[in-house]
Amino acid sequence: MTLLDGLFLTAVNAIACIVLPKFLSMILTPKHKQAKPPSENIEFNQTSATASTEVPSFLY
Repeated sequence: MTLLDGLFLTAVNAIACIVLPKFLSMILTPKHKQAKPPSENIEFNQTSATASTEVPSFLY
């Protein structure tokens, strides 16, 4: 094997190590569910705004 062959295989390996994980993550990630209607988000924001603002205390 010549130096050129070694450099070529190194380049192919580097490209495969960069591209393959990204390609697999795109294929294997679950599809996103549809977004909830805006009315549900507004109700959640209203309940969180009226919630108690008590500050928790931590024991050291």
